[in-house]
Amino acid sequence: MGVPAPDRWLMFDWANRVIGWQDPDYRISAAFDPSGATDLGRAAYALRPSPGTDGLMPDPRSREGMPDLYAYAHALGTLRREQPGEDVMSILMAQRDDSGGSVSVEEFENLFWLFAVAGNETTRNGMPGGLVGLLGSPDAQEELRARPDGIPNAVEEMLRWWTPVMTFRRTATCDVELGAACVSWGVPRQVDDDDDVHAGAGAHDLAGGGRGTGVVAVQLPTRGQAVADQVASVRAWGGGGPARRDIRLVCD
Repeated sequence: MGVPAPDRWLMFDWANRVIGWQDPDYRISAAFDPSGATDLGRAAYALRPSPGTDGLMPDPRSREGMPDLYAYAHALGTLRREQPGEDVMSILMAQRDDSGGSVSVEEFENLFWLFAVAGNETTRNGMPGGLVGLLGSPDAQEELRARPDGIPNAVEEMLRWWTPVMTFRRTATCDVELGAACVSWGVPRQVDDDDDVHAGAGAHDLAGGGRGTGVVAVQLPTRGQAVADQVASVRAWGGGGPARRDIRLVCD
């Protein structure tokens, strides 16, 4: 994305604050250390809002709630236009349409929000989640190594098995029968009746229509193929497995 390495924990915090804004742990995420950051990173960090007297951060779904992100995006867009590299953001800023028009810095700010939050969140959760599934299913690993053309299909199955977004649940747009279960329109539902990863052919049927879209659907097959090419096998180290905790939904 063209974000310097010392600034990348900013993206971690931004994604947590936006996606987990109703979670008391995630909405105040502060993993970024400005001491080793670039000038761009420190300038953005200086604009980070503080929790109010109620302990809540400003609503991050608004521009006013994320002044640090938008300030960083503005500075990065300007920098990449003046000093382009080989990263996605430099390529984006260099594009011209048939009339010679280009992405404005203001438009870039909104695009950066999508990459930094939506693209970042889904990829950083989807990739390790998929690996957790494969760690528990050696047969699925071997099947994918024997048939690497099945990796894109396996990605769809991994997105079914492990949500790529925190506290994400699917909501049916119409009444539908999924396997032996009836899913009603408008009722949020977590598909958790199948604990196994089915990475082979037919995984689309098991996914129940859930589709990996955007950045995560592009990155995961590419990264999955890279892992398969470079690593003979993937095994859990230490035997601890992922930590799990109960989730309680509160509706106002």
